[in-house]
Amino acid sequence: MKRNVVRGWIVLGVVFVIYNLVVFVVPFPKNGVFFISWLFTLISIAVQSWTFKSAFGHEGGLKSKFYGFPIARIGIIYLVIQTIISLILMGLGFWVKIPIWISIVACGIVLGAAAIGLIAADAVREEITVQDKRMQKDISCILNLRQRAASLPSLTKEKEIKKALEQLSEAFRFSDPVSSPSLSSIEVKLVEAMDALESAIISNDGKDISAIEGDVESLLAQRNSLCKLHKNDPK
Repeated sequence: MKRNVVRGWIVLGVVFVIYNLVVFVVPFPKNGVFFISWLFTLISIAVQSWTFKSAFGHEGGLKSKFYGFPIARIGIIYLVIQTIISLILMGLGFWVKIPIWISIVACGIVLGAAAIGLIAADAVREEITVQDKRMQKDISCILNLRQRAASLPSLTKEKEIKKALEQLSEAFRFSDPVSSPSLSSIEVKLVEAMDALESAIISNDGKDISAIEGDVESLLAQRNSLCKLHKNDPK
């Protein structure tokens, strides 16, 4: 990430130098419109440092960075539009005298639109990131139980028990992974039953294995029914 930050600053520095080279080498009339247009463009260049940091400076991995691209894109579009407008206003100074207020209003509108777009894009990215984290948290319980159930058949050599455990693993695999507060109590029981089942398998207690495996299946079936019930609930 530090390398990307350095690269970003280098790019901004190059843009800053090239822009100033153009506007001060070309003999634009150095009037109020020129300096206002020049100032607003410098602001648009400075804004890029914020957009770059906001878009890609957050922790959270590749997905978070991907959600940051709209923010970076808005910032770049703002810079391009502001640069074009400033050059147009400066160029028109060769032929006509433009009132200062026109350059202020034109550049101010572009800045305001960019600010609104950046704020909205940042808010959307934060909300999506929060929802992703919430979803990851909500499915963690069943995903963990799926992994544990998938490993159970390898812990026994008894064909009948192995077959039952494979069926249990399949049941977990097709179970709705999304949890909710209303499922927390039965999921706690599922975890406890899975702990007991693993202990019974390790101790090779056939009777306990069959009984506890049945309990796990029953609890999973209850959870699946509750999932369907809450999904069909109009509330």
